Amino acid sequence: MFANTGSDGSMDKNPYLVDWNFSAVQSMNGMLIGQTLSTESYSDMLDKISEGTVMKDVTFDAGNSRHNAIGAKARQKLISESNWTILDGGADLN
Repeated sequence: MFANTGSDGSMDKNPYLVDWNFSAVQSMNGMLIGQTLSTESYSDMLDKISEGTVMKDVTFDAGNSRHNAIGAKARQKLISESNWTILDGGADLN
């Protein structure tokens, strides 16, 4: 969806994905390839998704986006409780 849309590896327009409804999503494979959301936005998005109703066995490619401690907890919940596969830039716990 937003794969490779920014010229410098970050999105030219950083969409606020936190308010999106992810309850019926079956795949986000390749969604953010080549992109980097801010750590705060990505973590907030993971937190919101993990607190809602989600489909099982979803693949989510978050590009180079990195998560903070809140995002790490939400990410793990999606993986362990809903069998999500999440590809991202890893933890940014600074």
